[in-house]
Amino acid sequence: MIDKRLFTNKIRNTFIIALAIFIILLIAGFIMLKYDVQGETNLPFNLSKISIISTAKEETLKNEEEKWQMNILQNNDIYFYIEKNNNYKKDVVIEKIIFDNFNIIEENTIGEVKVYKPSEDENVVYKYKEDYEVSSVEYKGSLVTNNKFLEINNQGGIAEFSIANINLGSHPIDQEQTLSADGSLLNLINANYEDLKFSISFDMTIVVENENTYKAQIVLDLPVGDITQDGVCTMEDSELTDVVFKRI
Repeated sequence: MIDKRLFTNKIRNTFIIALAIFIILLIAGFIMLKYDVQGETNLPFNLSKISIISTAKEETLKNEEEKWQMNILQNNDIYFYIEKNNNYKKDVVIEKIIFDNFNIIEENTIGEVKVYKPSEDENVVYKYKEDYEVSSVEYKGSLVTNNKFLEINNQGGIAEFSIANINLGSHPIDQEQTLSADGSLLNLINANYEDLKFSISFDMTIVVENENTYKAQIVLDLPVGDITQDGVCTMEDSELTDVVFKRI
């Protein structure tokens, strides 16, 4: 009788332990799932907004017959607004912000997509030349924001770069023709919105000095409108529901 009671108690204790382990694993799984969906909820610095300006521009060049041509490209200037989280209790500074792992996930029909850093020329924001073509963009934390030298205020500021669709085509320059320096230029080479649009993904990493590092993947559909008809299209996203930063 005693052995039977001990056996029953052993089964009950085993069941209780198994149930406790199951509940712990269930809670841990829920926490992990919640973190996977929501990410960090109290970042030292927040990405508060992404702003995009999509248009087109031309670069003048000569062909082999010494005739003037315009080379037309489609550019998307992208701005990232980073703000300090006033609810974060520690005194922290930005060490650097990195944009990398650029991948085309839905390809454009025409042209070639490249990433460009800002130029150091005070009169020109971007030069779509090979010297400024990059595979990653890294901003260093500094006392002030200076995009020309890839510096961002270590308490928050605006980081930017440009994603351009180049090698779309060229068109002879007619001195008597009046043209607008915007997306309507694309009509000269019969480039339409459906041929131009693409989706690109990349990682944004915020490195906090003597603290943690946070990374999120960002996906953009570019250009942000039919610039062949509207000339210039803009988009601002302050909700950023799909941008989830996680500690790495």
